[in-house]
Amino acid sequence: MIDQPSLAPEYATASDLAGRIDSVDWWATEQALATRGYSLTGPLLDAAQCEAVAMLYAQEERFRCRTIARHHALDRSERQYFQYPLPALVNQMRERLYRHLAPIANRRYPATSAADRFPARQAVFTQACHAAGQGRPAVLMSKHSAPGYCTLNGEARGGQVFPIQVIVFLSRPGAGAVIQVAGVTRDDACLSAQGQAVIVALDQVDPRHALHFNGPNVCNPDCLIHRPKNYSLQIAFHDFR
Repeated sequence: MIDQPSLAPEYATASDLAGRIDSVDWWATEQALATRGYSLTGPLLDAAQCEAVAMLYAQEERFRCRTIARHHALDRSERQYFQYPLPALVNQMRERLYRHLAPIANRRYPATSAADRFPARQAVFTQACHAAGQGRPAVLMSKHSAPGYCTLNGEARGGQVFPIQVIVFLSRPGAGAVIQVAGVTRDDACLSAQGQAVIVALDQVDPRHALHFNGPNVCNPDCLIHRPKNYSLQIAFHDFR
């Protein structure tokens, strides 16, 4: 069970959030997206912020829909999609990440005209989504067992699509936890801290495949049954119809 944080998400300090996101090596991130399709960051949220965001999962009024998926008999993943307005800390994180990812997306996917380039600010891109009839945020939370699966938001559901997504791990990783992308274990993608994120380029990873969050003793059913649920925040920067 997640302990009660001292601050609710709306009031949790974000003074260090911008600094943590800005301090990511974005040049190395761009190179990693080009060569392997994903990049793992250091912690973007501190433990209190992770716990505050994870607690949102129980607040049904914040979400517009909920889905359940089973990947095998011992794994049950749940997903809930936020509705607007997004919680303050989630929205701040989305906007700050977009500021760095939009230039990368524009370099990776050259537009045929200036009007087709991704704007510099998330708010402007959101306005373009809404003008195209896409008014539902594609930001969600997942609750899954360990190991757990997190399928990417690959379905466009509209003409405005941002080609990069971010998944933030809100729970403390177990020792030796690693990421599998499309069934391939990435030896250099070891989860070592709560609040880390993986940045994924959708054209490099088939969104129909899951990201599989693995760990030691995964063949032991008792380990799977008795380990606590893990929470993650998945940020897509476009909206759905």
